[in-house]
Amino acid sequence: MTDNKKYELTDDSIQWSSGTLYRIRALRDFGNVKKGALGGFVQSEANLSHYGDSWVYGDAKVYERARVIENAKVMRNAKVYGKAIISKSALVSKDAQVFERAIIADFASVNGRAFVSGKAIIKDHAEISDHAWIDENAIVSRHSFVGGITYVSHNAEIAVGTPESFLETKAFIHGDALISDPNDVLVIGPIGSRNDILTVYRSKRGGIEVSLGCYHGTISEFTHYACERYRNNDLYLDQYIATISFIKQFFKINEGGKNHEK
Repeated sequence: MTDNKKYELTDDSIQWSSGTLYRIRALRDFGNVKKGALGGFVQSEANLSHYGDSWVYGDAKVYERARVIENAKVMRNAKVYGKAIISKSALVSKDAQVFERAIIADFASVNGRAFVSGKAIIKDHAEISDHAWIDENAIVSRHSFVGGITYVSHNAEIAVGTPESFLETKAFIHGDALISDPNDVLVIGPIGSRNDILTVYRSKRGGIEVSLGCYHGTISEFTHYACERYRNNDLYLDQYIATISFIKQFFKINEGGKNHEK
């Protein structure tokens, strides 16, 4: 441990699920933190590095084996726990939670009531907000913005290169999604007998994948699924046939180009 500690644990403590958390106090000036300033709560000095300008602000909490390092910041009522790592100049704020083995790096930010968990990685200038949840092995990078109540999981990768509003709705992205442009994903709904949200997106395998509730498959598999499920209900069958036709037109399927369905 460095001899030039930047903070200490105070006697102001709270009991938490993982044990006792202690409010921190700055021992010297660094970044925008002044000597004597009170910060948020940590379980031990292992949670917050003494190097760089990293800091835990307000009533934010970092505990268990989570780490905030380099110039990263955790603010307001955010919680970082498990074995999560917040590094470089990343920011976790408001009521967001980052846990398990998730990594937030570079200039990425997680705010609102968003969750990042599993082994998910948020990096570059990506932003996760609202009630979005990034889980499992998903990666969100570049200038991607994921908000609303979008759920991204499995091995999905979102890497939109322009800083524009993106995925602010109720999208469900699973499987091997590969989204590098706002036109790589389409959200339709409510649809069907249960007013579900249909999410369609490009795959790392070159095809188009569909998520609908608990269902996930290729566009060809989904066509068969919808026809079987609604073969005795002309209203919903016609609705899905029209939707599938629009999806194929949107993604230019069956036009002989590189984006054809596989």
